[in-house]
Order: sequence, then structure tokens, then C-alpha cells
Amino acid sequence: MYMIAKCRLSVVVALSICSLLPAIAQDTLTLLNGNRITALVNEVLPTEIKYKKFDNPDGPVYTVLKEEVVTIRYRNGTMDEFSIQPVQTERQIPAVPSVGHAAEGRSFSELTRRGSSVFVDIPDPASRAGERYFVEALQEWGYWKIVPKLEDADLIVVFNIDKEIMLDKSAFVVLKDGNNNELGRSRSYRASTTAFNGYNAFRAIALKVVRKYFEVEFH
Repeated sequence: MYMIAKCRLSVVVALSICSLLPAIAQDTLTLLNGNRITALVNEVLPTEIKYKKFDNPDGPVYTVLKEEVVTIRYRNGTMDEFSIQPVQTERQIPAVPSVGHAAEGRSFSELTRRGSSVFVDIPDPASRAGERYFVEALQEWGYWKIVPKLEDADLIVVFNIDKEIMLDKSAFVVLKDGNNNELGRSRSYRASTTAFNGYNAFRAIALKVVRKYFEVEFH
């Protein structure tokens, strides 16, 4: 009788555990850079996705930009797919001389002096996720005028975000003239996703590049 009761108890415990599995199943976020986050999604907002870490469900709520996420596979097997905006053709740097301020023969100091017009080029979708933060940081600095058209620019700044593991980001910039000639580049800077930057490493890395490179080199 004791053995039978023990076996019945084991079966009941096993069934109870199985019944709990759907409640603790995970959601999986696949990011634009190829990384995956095992999470418990709280909210999907128009521009952001809020989630908790799967291994710390009682921990803080994290936020990731919706434009950084390719798909969310939910614990019930359903999936949300988010469109990836292609790089606009007007942002491609031509291989032939452009018609604009960045004319051949101008010196580096002339192209980069205070008040020059700058076009920000974004080479890939991963870098595009940090574009608006980078442009905002440049505008806040106020040394150059940011222009939306390549033909109006004295200088081209190519903003590159490297792929990193987890949620860390690293970035560097390349300076070019209108003939696609490289004039210089920064070293690579790195930023982590922390509470101090609002769990937004894209904003943090954009600010770091402007403050650590541009504000030091050009003043």
C-alpha cells in the first residue's frame, strides 16, 4: 500500500509540474543584429517593447526599441514579425564626384570647420537603429549644421554600429568628402545597456562618439 501511495503521489507531482510549464514558458526576441533574448514580454508598444529577463521574472523591466527587433516568438507558439526598413538610396555615397559643397580641392580644415554642412550616412540597418540618437547628439553639440541631402553637404559622416554580443554596442565614424575619399576615422567606442542610460545602448553609444571624439577633435 505504501508503494502504491508513493507512486500515486509521484504521478500527481509530475502532472502538477507539467501543468505549470505553459505558465513559465519563455518568449524569444530576435534582434536585427542576430542576437536573441530569452524573455517574458510585458508590452509591445508602438515604438518600444518592454520585457523581463526569463531567468529573473521578478527583476527590472527592460526596454528595447521596436526597430531593433525582427521577430518575437511567444510562449504559446505564435509569432510577431516586424518589418525592416531598407537603407534609402539617397543615403548611398556615390563613387563619382558629387555636385555640392564638398568640391575637390578643399582642405580637411575647410571641410570640417565650425558651421560646415554635414550629411550623416548610415551604411546598414543595424546602424540605422542608432541614427536618430546620433543626429540628435550632433545637433545638440551645435558645431556643424546637419543637412538632409548629400548634395548640400561639405562633409559626410558615416556612422557605423558594430555587432556585439548581448545588448552591448560599439561604434565608430568615418569622415569622407563628396568624392567618397576617406579623410579620417575615429577609434571604436563601446557602450553597455544599463539603467544609467535607460537601457538604451544605441543612445549611449551615439552620445559617447560625439562627446569623446567630435567634441575633443573639433572645437
